[in-house]
Amino acid sequence: MKTKYINLFNSKEDGLNIYLILNNDGSINSRNVIKQGTSVKQAKRNKQWYLNNKERASKRNKQWHQDNPDYKKQWQKDNPDKVRITKQKYHAKRKGWGYEPINEYFKDAHFHHMHIEDDHAIGIFIPPELHISISHRYNNKESMDKINKATLKWFFSH
Repeated sequence: MKTKYINLFNSKEDGLNIYLILNNDGSINSRNVIKQGTSVKQAKRNKQWYLNNKERASKRNKQWHQDNPDYKKQWQKDNPDKVRITKQKYHAKRKGWGYEPINEYFKDAHFHHMHIEDDHAIGIFIPPELHISISHRYNNKESMDKINKATLKWFFSH
């Protein structure tokens, strides 16, 4: 698969290069940021090395995971916000909805999908008390109108 690298940011002082990596069909590559200090040439070489040495890399990764069995659990404990966001994105994707928050997450917030004009991606983080206070289903226009009105009222008052 051919890729296209678009330079979004380049800071010579920090050695930070940020590239958007596009597949030939125009979709964004899931590994869309090149690490700090890595050039496009180096990123291409790294990718090529991995393609040429899949078995070796796989063995190395497998051995590392065997040597560090508690790494995943510890990472999840150390990064609860990243875990929460990943789970929210996963559930939204599974339902065929997107994940485009309008506001920033705050402690204990629920992500409410607005479902406005068949756009299931846009949502707002709201207090859990508000989210559960009005019973709603995405396929029931009346209940969605009611919760959306309350959500927007809350959003614009804060």
